[in-house]
Amino acid sequence: MNKPILWYDTNCNLCQRYVRMTRWFDKNDRVHYQSIYEKEPTPEVDSIIFTLAGQDSIRSDAVLAHWSHIGGFLAFMAWWGRWLPLSWRDWLYDVVARNRYRWFGTCDCDS
Repeated sequence: MNKPILWYDTNCNLCQRYVRMTRWFDKNDRVHYQSIYEKEPTPEVDSIIFTLAGQDSIRSDAVLAHWSHIGGFLAFMAWWGRWLPLSWRDWLYDVVARNRYRWFGTCDCDS
């Protein structure tokens, strides 16, 4: 498989919604979506991981790289997102990641 992979927490409702939203924008099926629990070695599940050409991006960089790869409106949003300093982006990402189960709940789904 030559497609980039977005590794995400399949037990997180926010992550499930994020994947559904980005799949809708990914009309050309450019990204493969995979459960982070299947990644070897298994990382701590506090971030999505975007793997492109063997390189992993995490946290806000993963989101922006993912959006850039899909293209269109999301690539435009990624361009704007890169104007924010990395420390600010990752701080916001960490706040949401730390509270995602409490705010959005969990599921035992696998998609």
